[in-house]
Amino acid sequence: MAMVIAALLSLAPEGAMAQGRRAKPPSFAAPVPEPRPRTELTPPAATPPAIVPAAPAIEPSANGGSDGDVAACHRALNEMGVRFAPAAAPEGQAQCRIDNPVRIEAISLDGRVVRLPDKPLLACSLALSLASFTRDITAPLARGLADDALVAFGTGNGFECRSRNRAAGAKMSAHGMGLAVDIAWFELTSAGRIMVERPATPVGARFIGAVRKAGCGWFTTVLGPGSDPSHANHLHFDRERRGRDGQSRLCQ
Repeated sequence: MAMVIAALLSLAPEGAMAQGRRAKPPSFAAPVPEPRPRTELTPPAATPPAIVPAAPAIEPSANGGSDGDVAACHRALNEMGVRFAPAAAPEGQAQCRIDNPVRIEAISLDGRVVRLPDKPLLACSLALSLASFTRDITAPLARGLADDALVAFGTGNGFECRSRNRAAGAKMSAHGMGLAVDIAWFELTSAGRIMVERPATPVGARFIGAVRKAGCGWFTTVLGPGSDPSHANHLHFDRERRGRDGQSRLCQ
């Protein structure tokens, strides 16, 4: 019997013999993608630093100055359209000294005239600073914030031989050197007079605030309402040297 079964199996087709056995899946290798070319990452360009306009340099006082210093300052005032007159230093006040004194009457701006009715007595170096501040800051702010034209401003006497805040024993005021000016009001063509102590309109208040803030870039000391009782009704601008390098500022 065993011989018969073996003979029958030998006659069966190969497909029948393969039934019941699990076919193995064909083996193949997955294709490998070609390597990508290496790329160098370029760092982003550095952001250029913001350009901040520099504040104008502090002009030193003429220190009694040579004839050349006096002539140069007068020439600069003329070129800026400042109407002024050379003045003599006050007599009998030895503790105070004003270098190259001038009286300013008006400043010409693009065919218009800004009047200084108090005709302040100032050192010529401060007169130059005040004229340029009027031309480059005050008049443009009046136009930009109030859509109006600056026509005058009140300065008081300018030079005054006294101590700071008139306090006994205090250091000499910048007024005693002709290096300070106190502005109590500005006058615009349409808005009229704007008082520093109490502007009557929001636009006037913004104008006074902007002039005061801008002054910190032009003068070494800026004081006004809120600084102390002595400056409650005016803006004090001076060019007295502050600090070891003369460039320090006090803005209150």
